[in-house]
Amino acid sequence: MDKKYLVLPCVLVVAAAVMATITLWPNEKKELREKNLCVGALTKETAGLLSDGKGGRLIVEEDPPVKSVSEPVFTSCDVYRANSDGETMRLQYTIGFGQSPEPMEAPSSDAASIGGGRTGWVTVRHGGIQLPESCSEPMGAAVGSRFVNVSLQVFPAVNVHEDWSEKSVIPKIRAILTESADNLAQQYDCA
Repeated sequence: MDKKYLVLPCVLVVAAAVMATITLWPNEKKELREKNLCVGALTKETAGLLSDGKGGRLIVEEDPPVKSVSEPVFTSCDVYRANSDGETMRLQYTIGFGQSPEPMEAPSSDAASIGGGRTGWVTVRHGGIQLPESCSEPMGAAVGSRFVNVSLQVFPAVNVHEDWSEKSVIPKIRAILTESADNLAQQYDCA
């Protein structure tokens, strides 16, 4: 057999092996996306912090779904609890990932600072946190959008269960927002 006909198949096999290794090699960013909920932003434990107290399996739906860190991250996730019939769900809260040309500001005077040297705010109904400006480009923000924000809106049944207690709800919102911001910044190398 002529050796010149073996060169191309050998090159193709080596290229395929290199691509398979790169694709399948463990990667911290990829692992966050695969093991966590809501574009890799939330662990199951943290996602379940806010609840209406009626139990049920935790369900998180992305709209639209974001498959990889190469896609823009701008989506929203609805966090539900399944009813005992297993077919209907109760909305607990919505978390959204957005972009803005302006820095985040608290919507009202009753909002508390997110704390920890971060830009953001919380109330018993909602909250928001701003990621570092260096996250804008890697996350796929549009030209002119310098800031990426994570926002959270709590469904009223959760607050009713928590007796509208700031001491109960605000630390949970703060934990969800800071974990989301930290995990996203880690995935996009912009912490």
